[in-house]
Amino acid sequence: MAVAFTDRDQEAFDMAVDGYIVGLGNSVSDDILSKTDDEVLYNSIDPFFRSGLVLAVALFSCLCSFYFLSKLNTMISLCLCVFAFLLQTYGIYSRMVIMGRPPVTNLYSTFICTSWTCILIGVGIYSMLPQKFKKISPLAAAVSGLSFLIIAAKYNTGDSMGVMVAVLNSNFWLATHVTTIILGYAGCCFAGLFAHFYLISRITNTQYKELTQILYKLTISILAFGFSMTFIGTVLGGVWADQSWGRFWGWDPKENGALLIVLWCAAVFHAKVGGLVKKEWIAAGAIIGIQVVMLAWFGINKLGVGLHSYGNDPDSNAIQNLLILAVIELLFIAIVPIWGNKKLLFIKSKI
Repeated sequence: MAVAFTDRDQEAFDMAVDGYIVGLGNSVSDDILSKTDDEVLYNSIDPFFRSGLVLAVALFSCLCSFYFLSKLNTMISLCLCVFAFLLQTYGIYSRMVIMGRPPVTNLYSTFICTSWTCILIGVGIYSMLPQKFKKISPLAAAVSGLSFLIIAAKYNTGDSMGVMVAVLNSNFWLATHVTTIILGYAGCCFAGLFAHFYLISRITNTQYKELTQILYKLTISILAFGFSMTFIGTVLGGVWADQSWGRFWGWDPKENGALLIVLWCAAVFHAKVGGLVKKEWIAAGAIIGIQVVMLAWFGINKLGVGLHSYGNDPDSNAIQNLLILAVIELLFIAIVPIWGNKKLLFIKSKI
């Protein structure tokens, strides 16, 4: 084609183009063509955007359940959360089929997988709650799932299924280390969400001691899950690092971030088991745990140093947003006992 174009030979150019098209068709396998169809369908459905819309409606319905038609709105919001979960399941499965990789391959996919996990946990606890408190399940699922989808949208640069960097080219370790770490992130963040519910419940529903006890137990249980997954994922990451870089641990910023999550969760549980602080401080520790996770998750990427600096982070305001979130959470922790001034929650507690 290049020679014919240079010679201005139209007939030879057309024959070269026809030959190229035939040769290209013969070299493309049916598997690649089928994946092309899958990707076209995936883009036309846009499952994560539609899931976000469904979760927004679910959140609205759940909020309405606090004022009228409680059971009906709770069931509607729960069904919508399940539908959003199914949409995300399709989206994650399609990405795996199209890329031929495990679900987590870049920063964008970490957020959508975390959203999926949070919805799963939120819906999963529905049967564990008493009937009068079941609305907490879809509320937690909708809030957490939608929040991570909103964050994911900021990290979707257009092609969210690009070519991975060479160091990540290992389906086994992507399916074990990275996926386990993401489950740990989801658990810690979801526990922090229930810690918010617990502190609010302490001052707004003091007559419902059963509710505060349930929220506290859920906070501890889910935080334990997040702690365990993060610890296991960190160990698996060390084994992968030993195979890839020849050392188990090198005090890389990303490694330090994962270690910080483990140490913070360990400190919270040591304080709980040792009876060093009241339950309200345990909840506050779970809330601060969200900031620790966010810092280790994508805040460290802004440093641009270390062997893990390949994380795609197009958000130039990431550090500023993290600081704003930290200030808001610290204000929440500080204002809650002032709001409930009849009982200084962080000093005296009967629940």
